[in-house]
Amino acid sequence: MSLDFDLAKIKDYKKLFTKATNVDEEDSLNQMTERLIFLAMEVDLGEITEKNVEEWMVRLAMLKRCGWAPRQEITRADIERHVGLKTNVWSMTRVQFRTKLAKHIEHEAMDDVRKAKS
Repeated sequence: MSLDFDLAKIKDYKKLFTKATNVDEEDSLNQMTERLIFLAMEVDLGEITEKNVEEWMVRLAMLKRCGWAPRQEITRADIERHVGLKTNVWSMTRVQFRTKLAKHIEHEAMDDVRKAKS
């Protein structure tokens, strides 16, 4: 399944593109916009709304505490700037997300224990 996205409901969404320098090139998304599109899969939230900015921040902090290191820092302002971003990622509840993280940590711990035995 492909990762699809829609920027049309983001305020001034056209400013999120970098203009092409050559005639045969296309305009491209800025790095933060592209990063947030892919992060939707990691935080399991399909869109950014005014109501879920805090949830994005919490989930990013949870991932960071589990050892995830972003390529570039993501701030609340970055997320707020992208309110209206929509993807085809299925949104999990906080409980579902927490369960997914716990299972991931458990599997990694079990692998560590197995490796220590050998």
